[in-house]
Amino acid sequence: MNRSGQVTQEQAIDLMTRFGEAFVSRDDEALRSCLHDDFFWHLHEGPDIPNGKTVSGLQGMLEVLQAREKNWKDVRYADVNVSSDGLQIIQTFRVSGIDEKGRAFDVRAVDLYAVEDGKLASKDSYWKNVDRS
Repeated sequence: MNRSGQVTQEQAIDLMTRFGEAFVSRDDEALRSCLHDDFFWHLHEGPDIPNGKTVSGLQGMLEVLQAREKNWKDVRYADVNVSSDGLQIIQTFRVSGIDEKGRAFDVRAVDLYAVEDGKLASKDSYWKNVDRS
């Protein structure tokens, strides 16, 4: 991966494998090795219209992951697919579980990642939400 953000399919799979393992295990050091210093994440929902909730840096990601670990139950990821168009990494997946309000969710999702200096510079999440109110 070079500074312009170009990423091959092989590089995308390697980076996303390392990132996915660190994300699920909430491994600070492993996450740090995957995230650019200026990393930001637009979550799939939240108050920041139109971007959902936005968090920055490793600490922002860890806060979201800690809140999910505390409040979400039985979370499972499936059907994970990673591809790169050379400029960004596209990851599709299915995630299910029980949210903080005790409601079941089972959604297909897409995350778009920008890469800079061989690390993830941003994560933009999109979920196909079903009205669960």
